[in-house]
Amino acid sequence: MLPHCSRRDCETTLFILSTAAHDEAYHDSGRYNAGQYGDYVEQRFVSTNVTAPKLNFMRPFTNCNDGTYLFLAPRGSVMNSSICILDATGNLVWTSSDFEGQAYNLQVQQYLGKDYLTFWAGDNSLGGGHGDGKHYMVLPHAAERAIVHQWCTDACLQLDQNYNLFRTVTAANGLATDLHLFSITPAGTALLTVYEVIEADLSGVPLSQGGGWPILANIPFLPPSDPSFAGPKKGYVWDSVFQEIDLKTGKLLFQWRASDHFAYQQSYEPIRGATQQESWD
Repeated sequence: MLPHCSRRDCETTLFILSTAAHDEAYHDSGRYNAGQYGDYVEQRFVSTNVTAPKLNFMRPFTNCNDGTYLFLAPRGSVMNSSICILDATGNLVWTSSDFEGQAYNLQVQQYLGKDYLTFWAGDNSLGGGHGDGKHYMVLPHAAERAIVHQWCTDACLQLDQNYNLFRTVTAANGLATDLHLFSITPAGTALLTVYEVIEADLSGVPLSQGGGWPILANIPFLPPSDPSFAGPKKGYVWDSVFQEIDLKTGKLLFQWRASDHFAYQQSYEPIRGATQQESWD
């Protein structure tokens, strides 16, 4: 159970946070949506050089101002990727860019009864929307080595400056750690996704014909009668994999591959590229 702090302590903390920014969030701003303030609008601070996204609330969010926090992972080509926590008015509570690559999926998860901030960061340019990176676990409450994450009786939040990394988690068997899923189970394990390019016989799978093959609902493709319309005997596909990892030891407990359970001919999507450089997804 998280310790309580006094109302006075919380009021002091929130006052510092709320006065650090030069200006407040926008509300239903057409100029903001039209890009007149820039491609990526930031809030800046007097006491630090960190930045955070400056939001445009299309509807008032004050009805949710009961201790609710907004978890964001801004990314793209016009800003440095970061993870941040904002309060219900859009003011910054905490942010970090202490990782490599682009960040995704900042959230709170429980591991062995304690809350952790988790997110993925890495290379998201592998093609097909896949990634190669790491899952990060940040410990939100552990004596003298992590953040002090304290809830008050009136549901306000006090944070110190030390968000310490607990551990990073990667896929087993030398596979790339994908960005789509990282789910901690009550047993102290983690489920994560992997996409791996493998060689495959695609001779029974039709090729895309110009604008695409017509797809009938719930009816798989029939093998093409004309071999010139079929995929290559030696092709390459993105195989879908998930693993269960023991978080304490990093040991692989279980692995599942789609290619072990589904024939490529069962696909509802025709082949659009099946080389090592442009694998079929």
